[in-house]
Amino acid sequence: MDNNQAMNHEDEIEIDVIAILMDLWRKLPLIIVVGIITAALGFGYSSFKLVPMYQSSTSMYVLPRTTDVTTLTATDIQIGSLLTSDYAEIIKSRNVLEKVIEKLELNMSTGALAAEISVNIPEQTRMVYITVKDSSPVNAMKIADAVREISSEVIRDSMNIEAVNVVDTANLPTGKCSPSIPKYTMLGGIAGIFLMCAFFVIRFILNDSIRTPEDIEKSLGLSVLAVVPSNPNIKKSKKNKK
Repeated sequence: MDNNQAMNHEDEIEIDVIAILMDLWRKLPLIIVVGIITAALGFGYSSFKLVPMYQSSTSMYVLPRTTDVTTLTATDIQIGSLLTSDYAEIIKSRNVLEKVIEKLELNMSTGALAAEISVNIPEQTRMVYITVKDSSPVNAMKIADAVREISSEVIRDSMNIEAVNVVDTANLPTGKCSPSIPKYTMLGGIAGIFLMCAFFVIRFILNDSIRTPEDIEKSLGLSVLAVVPSNPNIKKSKKNKK
């Protein structure tokens, strides 16, 4: 029993958190330098490597088939709200996307076009928001308007809807929506600092060299009688004699 306890005690690795923090503090200048370098890499990657994307949005209101809008009941509104998920599927359907590509003479597949389109329908409303992201601000605006126009026709024909009214036409983007240069720069700096800290912590834990008198007692089981401090003046005097 005692032998097993001794073996388990020898296999245990004691982690001195204070010693690790002191080691990281001594290496703080190097960690900061690496963080600055990786932040610069993130800045350069987001500024020159990634393609800028522009976002344009349009919205429409789906009106149920009825003779008078004022006669709408709560049930009509509830049913209309449940159907809004169907509108989203129709907007990104192959039928609509093919017509948009044909109308604008786009050199892209329906899958690529669908990836640029996002549909948002707030709960308990019949508002439909269409957002398009493209590398060209003009194309983003044209695609958004074309998707709204064509999908509204398909929705009216296929779902027996009274009308689909335009609330907002697509806007011409004045600035890019992505990539976020500050975000990539910050993430690059954080990644560099984290990796360097992890590297130094792991190296410190795996380093089994004897650094302190306590290490001698733990590793060899011997008591340290005395410690001879190093004298930097001795090294200087030797260099001067040479």
